[in-house]
Amino acid sequence: MQKPLPQPLRVVQLENKSGCLYMELNGEPKSPRHIDLYLTVSFKEDWESFLGGQVKFGLKSAKLKLKLTNGVMPYDSRKLTGSRQLLIHTDRQNREVNKSQNSTDCDAALSEIKAKAKATGTGEQKADMMNKFGVTAYQVTTQGEPENPSWTFTKERSQPVLIGVSYREKLGTLYVTKKPCIVTGFFEISKKDILLRDIQGLGLEDINSNKRVVLNTMITQWLIDTKLTPYLSQAVLLYD
Repeated sequence: MQKPLPQPLRVVQLENKSGCLYMELNGEPKSPRHIDLYLTVSFKEDWESFLGGQVKFGLKSAKLKLKLTNGVMPYDSRKLTGSRQLLIHTDRQNREVNKSQNSTDCDAALSEIKAKAKATGTGEQKADMMNKFGVTAYQVTTQGEPENPSWTFTKERSQPVLIGVSYREKLGTLYVTKKPCIVTGFFEISKKDILLRDIQGLGLEDINSNKRVVLNTMITQWLIDTKLTPYLSQAVLLYD
C-alpha cells in the first residue's frame, strides 16, 4: 500500500509590511524529499503620510530571495522565469482611479482569484469569473546558488510600475537534504526600484524641476529607511 504524502509545509511566519506588495509562500510535498514551492504575490501603488501630506509610490522591480536550510533548489528546477502576466480587474484598465481605488482593485482581484480556485462550478461560471480580469505583463529572472535562489520581478517598459496579482505560480522544486527543512522567503528592494507617482498636501506643487528631483530623492530615501527595509514581506515555512 502506497504511503500518503506528507502534509503541506507549515507557515510559521508571514509578515507583509507595506501595502505596495503582498506575498504568500506555500510548499506541497510531491515525495518525502521533493517539495513544490508556490508563490502568490500582489503588487499595487500605496500611499504613505509624509510631513503633513501624502506620497503615492509603486515598485518598478522587486527581488524575492529564498534562504534554504537543509534543502536546495538547483537552477534547472526553477520554473518561474521569463515573461509572465499579472491579473487586474478589467474595469481598472478603462478608467482613471482615485488614490484608494488601486488598492481596492488589487485586493478584490486577489480575493476573487482565491475564491475561483476553491470553486467547483461549471466551466461557464469559471469563464465568467475570468472575464472580470485583464492582464499586464512583467518579466522574471532567476539567479543565486541552490541554497539561496532568487527571482527578480521587473515591470514591462510600457508600464510605470508593477500592478496586479499573480496567484500560485510555481517557483520550482525544492530537494530536501534532511529534516527539519526551513524555507525563508523575503522580498527586498533598493532605492532605484521605487517610483513616486504623486505628492499631495505639502504645498510644493510649484517648485522647479531641480528642487523636485531633490525632494523625490529625499522622499524615496525616507521610504527605504523607515518603511521598506530590511524587507517588504517575509514568510517562513517548516517541513519536519
